[in-house]
Amino acid sequence: MNNQVSGRDHPHYYFFIRGLIRSRFHWHEFPGTFQQLLDQKANQTSSASTLVFIDIPGNGERFQQSTPFSIAHIAEDTQQQIKAYLHSNKVSEKSKLHLVGISMGGMIAAELISQIQSMKSKNDKAALNFTSLHIINSSFANLSPFWQRMRLPAILNLLPKLWQTKSREAGILHWTSNRQESSRLVNAWVEEANKHPLALRNAFAQLWAASHYFVSQNPSINSYIYSSQQDRLVDWRCSAKLAHYWRRPLYTHATAGHDLPLDSPDWLAQQITNNSQNHD
Repeated sequence: MNNQVSGRDHPHYYFFIRGLIRSRFHWHEFPGTFQQLLDQKANQTSSASTLVFIDIPGNGERFQQSTPFSIAHIAEDTQQQIKAYLHSNKVSEKSKLHLVGISMGGMIAAELISQIQSMKSKNDKAALNFTSLHIINSSFANLSPFWQRMRLPAILNLLPKLWQTKSREAGILHWTSNRQESSRLVNAWVEEANKHPLALRNAFAQLWAASHYFVSQNPSINSYIYSSQQDRLVDWRCSAKLAHYWRRPLYTHATAGHDLPLDSPDWLAQQITNNSQNHD
């Protein structure tokens, strides 16, 4: 887990979860873009913010750990990470917490909120209180067919490459970003993958968990869904089906690929900033 802090007071805390076999490293320039917008907001409202980036077991700095085979268990781990962070940093109970997940990270975020709602229904005082939920380019087994959740050309191209680091990272970048200039990131992605190597057991655990996750109905907090119409990895209609199922707003980018924070960081940062702080 890593964080970036802005200002003297921190009433807003944003927790970010990446997707399948990705780590907090892969947010790239998005944190800086997002922080800049939040700083501008803070100058107007005196309400500063903290960004916290989470790695699930098996990814990034936690590469030596084993990924659970279910989104529910990954979400439980994520919830414990967040609780530990809030406790160690003495975060006020009055602070507003926001959860942001992309792709499989969106599944984890949705499940985490579902678990919290279940805890609250049992009057569990240990339950966290989130203000908003933001899900980016996610898909769910009970809402979309498998051929929309992972486009066939992409899966056929990527699966054989899981064993070889450079071809895998180049392939993932190709299928998740529509920006030509993103190709310059291949070497950095390979360096990161060599520093925090992916265990094939963890890759398949994440694939299994993501492919079997059923999302629950109607989160009780403010929830927003973001999609990329030109997503070549996951059909954008998966996000539309979630928006319909939850009866929540859908914000669609016309040209970005699956990695929306990489392809259009300014647009996504603006949407999340507006949506997360319009309830102040």
